[in-house]
Amino acid sequence: SDLNDKGKAELTKLAADIGTRPHGRIWVRGHTDSDPVSKPSTKEKFPHGNLQLSAARAVEVGAELVDSGKVNARDVVVVGFGQHDPVRPNNSADNKRLNRRVEIFVSDANGGGKSAKEAQGANK
Repeated sequence: SDLNDKGKAELTKLAADIGTRPHGRIWVRGHTDSDPVSKPSTKEKFPHGNLQLSAARAVEVGAELVDSGKVNARDVVVVGFGQHDPVRPNNSADNKRLNRRVEIFVSDANGGGKSAKEAQGANK
């Protein structure tokens, strides 16, 4: 659930991009794979398992967007899905890696939504 320096830098750029145009809510959605939390240090930090881990991922990303100074906290909504919304079956290491993710959806000022990648693509 911790962000590395590269992740923080990317989120700062994304927040600046989001801040350049009118927008609505920014939905930050955390996810995990289906493997139960079992490593003792991880289990100690996330005793409620994947749901708590996914929510913590979303909180870290949402907080970084806000800490950048480009996104208002009132616009950010965070949610954890745990393992319940995979993009791939959890049947291989590669698929599990894809399922461990945070998605950022930016609603337009009229309430419609775009993923962060779609929002960045509109600028190019």
